[in-house]
Amino acid sequence: MPKSTKYKGVYVLKGYNNSIVYTAQKMHNGIMKKHDFKIEREAAIGYDKICIEFGLLPVNILKQKPAL
Repeated sequence: MPKSTKYKGVYVLKGYNNSIVYTAQKMHNGIMKKHDFKIEREAAIGYDKICIEFGLLPVNILKQKPAL
């Protein structure tokens, strides 16, 4: 079972030769999108981009800050 990170939709896995792989994955309306990254922050951005592709609001790095 993959471990989740501090970002929503991002999981850390052991990759080839025991390297660390950060996976961003999201399922929406029965469609799964998944991308692997070497850096956790990039995976969080990747997850946000997947959300945008599905027409959803991003929840990690790319989320909009509230207006003052």
